[in-house]
Amino acid sequence: IAAGLTIAVAGFAGRYALQAMKMEPQVKQALQTLPKTAFGGYYKRRFDPKMNKREASLVLGISKGGSPYLAAKINEAKD
Repeated sequence: IAAGLTIAVAGFAGRYALQAMKMEPQVKQALQTLPKTAFGGYYKRRFDPKMNKREASLVLGISKGGSPYLAAKINEAKD
């Protein structure tokens, strides 16, 4: 029984190795299309010791044009 299990495990391992070798070029191509860093779009410099309006807008992700939805919610909260 042990010899049969050993042969079966070796067969499955060999099959897996052959499939992995066939998939290697596709995996390499897929990895090259991924962005280099997960945080590529984030702010790369250090922040000042005291936060200013520019840094706050960077942290909160607020643009100069603003969002009508966000403006409506702020005005609603003011009332």
